[in-house]
This record gives sequence, C-alpha cells and structure tokens, in this order.
Amino acid sequence: MNVDDLRAKIRRKHAVSVEQFRAAVLGPQGHNGPETKAINGRSPFPSISHPSVTDRHAAISVVGDVASLAWLKENPALPGLVMTLSIAGRHKLLGERMSLPSGECDAWICEIVGDDLVPFVYRAGTLSGVGGRASTVYYHVFMDETRAGVMKPDGFDHPQLRHLSEL
Repeated sequence: MNVDDLRAKIRRKHAVSVEQFRAAVLGPQGHNGPETKAINGRSPFPSISHPSVTDRHAAISVVGDVASLAWLKENPALPGLVMTLSIAGRHKLLGERMSLPSGECDAWICEIVGDDLVPFVYRAGTLSGVGGRASTVYYHVFMDETRAGVMKPDGFDHPQLRHLSEL
C-alpha cells in the first residue's frame, strides 16, 4: 500500500483519536519550553497508541510537542515554531521494540498533522533498535507564530533533516 492508501485506512479506523491527538499537540498541552517538567518521570506531552495498519503483531506510539525555534540552542534568533513528532513500534505480545515500514510511519505522521501541514513535514532521523533497524523515527513540521506551515527556515541546520518529497 502507498502512503495515501495507508492514510485512508488510518482515517477510517482512528479518525476521532487522531483528531484529538492533533488538537492536543497543537494546543497548550503540547507546548515545550524551558519551564516544561516531567510528570512522575514521564513526558508530559500528548501521545497516541494504536495497532499498526501493516503488521498485525505491531503497535505504534506517537509522541508530539511544539516548541519555539528560539528555545532551540542551535540558533536562538530563529522565529517561529517547530512541531516534533516521534513514532515507534512495539511487538504487541512481546512488548519489544520493532521497526515499522517507513511508508506506515509517514502515513501516520501525515494523517496526524493534517492536509494543511503535510507539505511542511520533514523526516528528522531515526534511532536504531532491534538488529540495527530503525525503531523510532522523528519528524519536524515548521510553523509560523499562527501555526501555519512554513518551509524549513534558513539557519536551521540538521544533518538528517529531509523533506518528505525527497524520500
């Protein structure tokens, strides 16, 4: 299945929870800044978990936040915001990390951010897990102060950052 077909499947099965997650990430609960503190040792940021749409043995989890680009130490003069989303897979029975197909990761992220922000999605890299395969994939969506999507700002340098159209 291609990304559009996977998005349609995600939309059919999980539209309500995806919409709630999107609203939480873009709302005050998803704000990340110097004052953000862990709650009981866990991330205070919104998360979502569902069965994989490509592997009946896998479950996905996505965590998201939005931070001011000025808060990031790379270039504190940058205006705007960045939404960071991470997606990871786990074996439903064994609980172990497992890799997910990149098409499914892209589909979940595109469905979560919505059509207005899809043109501004960048894959930001991966962490290796089981057998050296990627187990957590990171994405960035750059936005202006009104939370409208914008292309990667000049001065935001990240060696693994690639626009989805480049993949």
